Amino acid sequence: MTVNYEELAQSFETCNIDASDFSHADHVGVAYEMLRRYDFLDASVRYSNSIKTIATNAGAVNCPGFTGAVHSTEIQHHYHSVLSQPHRRAN
Repeated sequence: MTVNYEELAQSFETCNIDASDFSHADHVGVAYEMLRRYDFLDASVRYSNSIKTIATNAGAVNCPGFTGAVHSTEIQHHYHSVLSQPHRRAN
């Protein structure tokens, strides 16, 4: 199945995605698409804000270090802690 990362990035920015269906490949594709659209700092802030909202909507609680700051290791840590459950993908 081919993923349209332009559309997925739009859904990601509006936080209109299911975190359990957001794979590592989707993460990379969305990040790439956001870097095509915006400069690095703008893309980083937008990504950080979106992933924080998506994680919260998915039930992530008690993430005291997650402030939305542009720290890639912090973003990656919280991303993996929320999305580390087995991914289910529709065929």
